[in-house]
Amino acid sequence: MKLSKVEKILKFGLENNLEIVSYGLAPNPNGFCYERHGKQDERVEKYFWQQLESLNKNEIEEMKRIAL
Repeated sequence: MKLSKVEKILKFGLENNLEIVSYGLAPNPNGFCYERHGKQDERVEKYFWQQLESLNKNEIEEMKRIAL
């Protein structure tokens, strides 16, 4: 079964101890905020953030339904 873009981002986050905690709140009022659990490589966090920022309107709504 092929994963959607949103499912791939969530899977990547889980595998790297990154958890989406909100949308539209400080410190990112125009996007998703996440918490890291444990130490993370800066490149991993940058990639995760870039993937979240690349979501279109429909994908954002899907991510909100699944992750929040």
